[in-house]
Amino acid sequence: NLMVNLHPKNEKLLERATRILQLATGCSRSVAKKYLQLTQGHTPVALIMLKTGADKSAAEMALATAHDNVRRAIEQALRSKAVSAKHLRRVQR
Repeated sequence: NLMVNLHPKNEKLLERATRILQLATGCSRSVAKKYLQLTQGHTPVALIMLKTGADKSAAEMALATAHDNVRRAIEQALRSKAVSAKHLRRVQR
């Protein structure tokens, strides 16, 4: 029940988004920041990518299909793509 629909526009919000990703996924601070950079700060897309192993376009598509409901988008992405254990181990570092 984290508020993940956050688009960090300043350093304080970037730190909040980083902490949210860390809490929601268990990833390191550096990994959270990397995914925020990859998604241009779009926290929901970064979260979907981290939780499912989906690439950015697949995560964006899942989010759009789920009408911006992150939980549903994660479920959909997990159903449509097998999660790679190798990716998840790499993310957890």
